[in-house]
Amino acid sequence: MDFDEAPKTLLLVAEAAQDVAAGLNKFVAPVSTSAAEITELVSKCFAISAALQNLAKAVKSVRQVSRYKSYQDEISDVTYSLDYTFKDVHQIVGEGFKEAQDEGITQITAFHQIWWDINDHFQTESGNNLSRRLDYCQAFLQRLTVTLVEGSLRDQDVFNDLANRIASLFQKQNRKFQPDLNSPLDSPPLTAGQQATANQMRAILTLSQVCLNHHHLSENALRMHTVHERDRDGGLLTTRQPWSMTGSPGTQYLLQWLFQEQQQHGKKALAT
Repeated sequence: MDFDEAPKTLLLVAEAAQDVAAGLNKFVAPVSTSAAEITELVSKCFAISAALQNLAKAVKSVRQVSRYKSYQDEISDVTYSLDYTFKDVHQIVGEGFKEAQDEGITQITAFHQIWWDINDHFQTESGNNLSRRLDYCQAFLQRLTVTLVEGSLRDQDVFNDLANRIASLFQKQNRKFQPDLNSPLDSPPLTAGQQATANQMRAILTLSQVCLNHHHLSENALRMHTVHERDRDGGLLTTRQPWSMTGSPGTQYLLQWLFQEQQQHGKKALAT
């Protein structure tokens, strides 16, 4: 992650953390047996967002680029790992509600099943739940911020432990999301089928994020959406694309569900 692009990328992931917090907050009432745990997780997502914003400010304040470059890999690892983590949440939620609709499952049951899926996914992936992952990511973000501001590293052993843990997690996530990222530059391009699968996954991830925030959509947000991609060097590329570029049956299904939810929300607002 280049020095010039780092603040922008950090703020993008900070925004994603807020989106996840807003989405998870909708689970508090339906999954009342885990309300305290979900509420705590929502707070941690907001704390992660604040930590990312603070790090972005610290990067902007660095006068010597060499100081940033000394910790460039660590900043990239934790930022991209969080980006992947939030994408996982979007995917689980989006696919969970779609499956519930397809199978005629009640909304309450869907919320409970999706919450179970979220916990199971992160426990299986890293041996820790999402809450614990956010804890050590936040701790590392804070240490990186202090290090950039002060120009010196505190508690080398703790820093290295967090850095190694996050780097290991990021490598595992990277293989899942970008299996061809570390392949030779002359490797063969994706087949049409592989590209179609990648496009469909991107659409599901993006639309699930929209569904989590469907009460706060603008007309422009429905026409365009943000896509995060990685180049072969691991850089995070951000573009704005029309929905038509990621069209798929799953996309159209989720859009239809989205508009139905908006209409119901509008009717309730008029009735009050």
